[in-house]
Amino acid sequence: MDQIDGMACWRAGECGNAGSVILLLHSSIRALFSFFSTPANEPLPLKPIRKIVVPGAVVLALIIVVLVFRFHPDGRRLLRDFSNPFTAAESVAEDELAEQVQMLRSKADLVQEITELQQAEERSAVHLARIKQLERENRELGRLLQLDETAAMEVTHARVVFRDPAAGGRRLQLNRGEQDGIAVGQPVLANGFLLGRIAEVSKQTAGVLTIVDANCRLSVCPAGTRCYGILAGAEDRSVRSRPVLLVRHLQLDCEINEGQVVETSDYSIAPPGIKVGTVVDAASGPRGNEQLDRTIKIRPFVFDRAFTHVTVLTGSRESLD
Repeated sequence: MDQIDGMACWRAGECGNAGSVILLLHSSIRALFSFFSTPANEPLPLKPIRKIVVPGAVVLALIIVVLVFRFHPDGRRLLRDFSNPFTAAESVAEDELAEQVQMLRSKADLVQEITELQQAEERSAVHLARIKQLERENRELGRLLQLDETAAMEVTHARVVFRDPAAGGRRLQLNRGEQDGIAVGQPVLANGFLLGRIAEVSKQTAGVLTIVDANCRLSVCPAGTRCYGILAGAEDRSVRSRPVLLVRHLQLDCEINEGQVVETSDYSIAPPGIKVGTVVDAASGPRGNEQLDRTIKIRPFVFDRAFTHVTVLTGSRESLD
């Protein structure tokens, strides 16, 4: 009876709310259950018939449900309300999955970006080191060019390509030689100060004997005096970054004070007035003959700063043999 009432309500168009839809579904389902249930005293011939009718009834019930939810407004609203939790859960799952994918992609992009930044930083560090090196070389060459103007002499600029460790750094090799006008005996400067003299030369290279070596032997004098002495190399043969040099054969009556600048003299193969060092001990040294001369100790200027380029005074006085 409920089923007939629900269908009548449906045909009459009087089922305008969700309650009527539920009433229709409820009556249909009750009819199906009543048909599916097997009475205890059911005759045996009806059982095969029931096995055939049951699937058809199930299909019919599904069709009725679909029609209700498809064409009736309340049925569609009811279907939306019923499926909303599942749709919302699916949407949330999709959002979380998309977020996870984006996070993974973001992490990969971040790692790639960090790697690129590190590589760029390494390249920048190399470029910065190169720029600093060029700045040092430019400052050094600038000092050399200033020296060219003051000395008004022919010069050759060269790069130090080798320092002899066996000689304690007292001998250097340059990348310039005879074809560049370099000859034995010519004075060599670095950082604007006296470094030594050319001791040997080939067509493309030259060897420098620095003022630390006792065999360099150049004439020097304390600035502002006419006291002449011979630069006689380092006080000892140990390897030191700032060695102490000896100036021997100075006159006994010379007034020399500590801190006084020592420079090349008029009798040197180098032009006069090139700074060599500063006096650190003006007393007579143990190697001087106190009856004839005196010995002082100086600290050279040339080793105060590192250098990679030098200036060879190729237009200086006659070279020594």
